Amino acid sequence: MAGELQNIALACRRAGISRSHFYEIREAFEKYGAEGLAPQPRRRPQMPNQTPTPPELEARILEMTEQFPTYSYIRISQQLKLVGIGSASASIAR
Repeated sequence: MAGELQNIALACRRAGISRSHFYEIREAFEKYGAEGLAPQPRRRPQMPNQTPTPPELEARILEMTEQFPTYSYIRISQQLKLVGIGSASASIAR
């Protein structure tokens, strides 16, 4: 449509999309062809450097959440540090 109208802004208005979205679509088409226009799966990014939580620590965290259901992940992290188990609160939140 943009080729026929010789105006990308007008073509985008008629198609009901923003110009920035048009350029995203065009880039996907130029890179991957028609397959690039298919909906892409949205998933949580894989973090290759993320170390898995040891099963013993995971069991201890679950035990504490059952014993103290009102504790936040930050408080659980602080309680674990008091007994000598160092773990980041972000690991506990997961």
